[in-house]
Amino acid sequence: MIVTIPHQSHFPDIGDQEIASLGVPFAFVSVFDHWLTEPECMATNLFTYRSAFKANQLQDYLAGERKFLALYNHLGNAGTIVNCPGVLRSINSASSEFQRILRRSLREALLMDIYLEGYGVRILGNFDRTDVIVADTREQLDVLEAEIAKFGLHMLRK
Repeated sequence: MIVTIPHQSHFPDIGDQEIASLGVPFAFVSVFDHWLTEPECMATNLFTYRSAFKANQLQDYLAGERKFLALYNHLGNAGTIVNCPGVLRSINSASSEFQRILRRSLREALLMDIYLEGYGVRILGNFDRTDVIVADTREQLDVLEAEIAKFGLHMLRK
């Protein structure tokens, strides 16, 4: 007998594979409007909460974090599923637990893995203020690109 876990189909195991090798449409949501060059990376203190704090640029960091939080809360209004270690479950995007999951991921403490039911996409927390969006179709990414722009963030595609 095959036992299926509710919502499991939205969370195929990616493991350590490069997203590009999976052959699925994907993009990145970022606080930056382009892929940073190496000199730009070296010049910014805004990649992590800790580096922004140490450089006395926490307010700038938090301004970007608020954009991500507003975007993910908006996108999650139509239903959100979280993949906490070993537990897939629906979660209210307005809950304090969901906010904690988002903040921990944005601050790179524990990267999130969420599925936005209303948009049919999976968001994987990532490093350097840039999260990964995995979709079933390019059209889903196009719809999200317009939503992302409304919140002052950017979709980056490779």
